[in-house]
Amino acid sequence: MPLRETRIDRTSTVDKVVAALRDAMFDGVLTPGEQLPEVKLASDLGVARSTLREALQVLTADGLAIRLPNRGVAVRQLTVAEVDDIFLARLVLETEGAHAAATCSDEALAAVEAAMQGYAGEAAAGKPSSIARAHEGFHAAAVGLTGSERLAEMERSLMRETQLAISSIDRASDDLPRQIEEHSELYELLRARSVDEAVEMIKGQLAHAKAFVARYAVDALSADA
Repeated sequence: MPLRETRIDRTSTVDKVVAALRDAMFDGVLTPGEQLPEVKLASDLGVARSTLREALQVLTADGLAIRLPNRGVAVRQLTVAEVDDIFLARLVLETEGAHAAATCSDEALAAVEAAMQGYAGEAAAGKPSSIARAHEGFHAAAVGLTGSERLAEMERSLMRETQLAISSIDRASDDLPRQIEEHSELYELLRARSVDEAVEMIKGQLAHAKAFVARYAVDALSADA
């Protein structure tokens, strides 16, 4: 029993460090490309270096951090090729979710409605990291109309990567009210099972977001330098 309790406590600490670093990324305290020095971060957070190292491994696996040769770990900065790939994958997933709206259950649509309400509520509260999670949740719920938890989780992973880029470069923008309005309109189209209109809106939203993120992407060579 003591061994099990020790392991649970340690895992909980790692989870808390992961959450703290993730929030710092989405709140703009840590920005894409910034180094994540183990000694300083462990000291700042009051944890052992081994705990901090485990947390960085989790963030790397989640696509929010990257290990660079001879430079340690840094906040993930997307390359041009990665932006292309991410948005292609999102287009496939999100349009599939829209098509599924034609035949999905009312319960599945209710989950999208709840996610939309959560997104709007977090937007009103104004904390960037919480807004990012709620935004992610909305898109995952929309893809979840397919009935596949794996596809929904894939959407979550892709959203985390794009949200990190957007939240770090769009901090001065007052675009959030329009984003909430557009996502609400998308939900209404899904609820009405208006597949063609929903697909067209998704294509437009993704094209706009991709163009925005691509302006701040780096090429593969500079990312590995």
